[in-house]
Amino acid sequence: MAEILLVEDAKFFRNIIKSQIETKFGYNVTAVETYSEAVEQLTNSNKHFDLGLLDLNLPDAPDGEIVDIVTGMGVPSLIFSGHFSEAVRDMLEHPSVIDYVVKDSPASLNYVLNMVDRYFKNSTCCALVVDDSRVALKHMETLLKRFNFKVLCASKGHEALNVFNENPDIRLIICDYNMPDMQGTELCKLIRAQKNRDQVCIIGVSAYGNQTLSAQFLKAGASDFLVKPFLTEEFFCRITLNMDALEKVHKLDELVHTDLVSQLKNRRFLEEEYERTCQTAETNNLSLACAFFELDDFKAFNESHGNDGGDAILFMMAREFERHFNRTSPLVVRYSGSQFCFLCATDQPNNFVEEMQTLHRHIINRDFRFGKQHLSVDVSGMLCIASPGKYADLLDDTKRTLESQAARKGCFVTA
Repeated sequence: MAEILLVEDAKFFRNIIKSQIETKFGYNVTAVETYSEAVEQLTNSNKHFDLGLLDLNLPDAPDGEIVDIVTGMGVPSLIFSGHFSEAVRDMLEHPSVIDYVVKDSPASLNYVLNMVDRYFKNSTCCALVVDDSRVALKHMETLLKRFNFKVLCASKGHEALNVFNENPDIRLIICDYNMPDMQGTELCKLIRAQKNRDQVCIIGVSAYGNQTLSAQFLKAGASDFLVKPFLTEEFFCRITLNMDALEKVHKLDELVHTDLVSQLKNRRFLEEEYERTCQTAETNNLSLACAFFELDDFKAFNESHGNDGGDAILFMMAREFERHFNRTSPLVVRYSGSQFCFLCATDQPNNFVEEMQTLHRHIINRDFRFGKQHLSVDVSGMLCIASPGKYADLLDDTKRTLESQAARKGCFVTA
């Protein structure tokens, strides 16, 4: 869990920041009032602080001395001030200062919370910087690392494409316009042919700020554009806005593709993923295995235990499915009603058959608890396997075969 050192002499601001961070994000916040208390925490505490939130004007250190002591111990920091000045802004030149916040309105609290949230989320994001200038490349790499990104670098367009293809976790690309082998706009188009705006953010940069260049980048698929040289705070603000937008789209996509009861992926996701899974299987000459589980007499189960009981059993079964597999990694979705679907591209279909048979036995013998009730379920199952070139109707065939075997309740059948 992240550890944050908050140094702020204003009691109200200190208490509300500590409370909001701990409540919203679950991070540990050590809050102190003075420079001496902060030094005590840094030198005598066993805690390793991941981030500092520092007021520049403290009773025993009115001239920003707190910044040097905290950042000098390797703690990246966000600084507060009661007013804006060039001296405050110049603090951004310090290699461990992320940003500054002017405490002049209630909006400043939200800005602090957003920056803290973004900083820790960035640790799970990979950024790619593309620039043929070694100085510019190093500068942007340093800024991104300061903002807690994992950073990869490339000096040419084709090199950038190779890095991008080898690292599917890249979520941010900062791309210069002028490169030896291709223009940045061309690279942008090539990346957009693989991933859309909802999957990766591209920010174009150039020292040539003519009026048409930003439009060229945006039309090529860029999310934003910056003219070099740029202010450090503008760089961070643009990245924050674009990464936040990307995250919101991702959350909406998760809602669209997640079943609210079981918290598994839903039928819509399966139908979109099915073609990609078939292509992967075809490319690698793999078998495609599809299995369905269905709770028998689910309507009667709901009538006996109520809708809450029905929802609970679906949720608990979903958790059992997630814990079960170790030799294969199938896609597991709630297909509809009381039906679950398992899809797996594999070169060892027999392993998948064995794991599904074991899972079926486990579920029908499992004692589920809902409140004070002990619940058991009967589950029917069907599994079909298709060899390369015969995937097209596998999903529909498996479901149809399951429904045609309705009389064989509680059984698991392999076709």
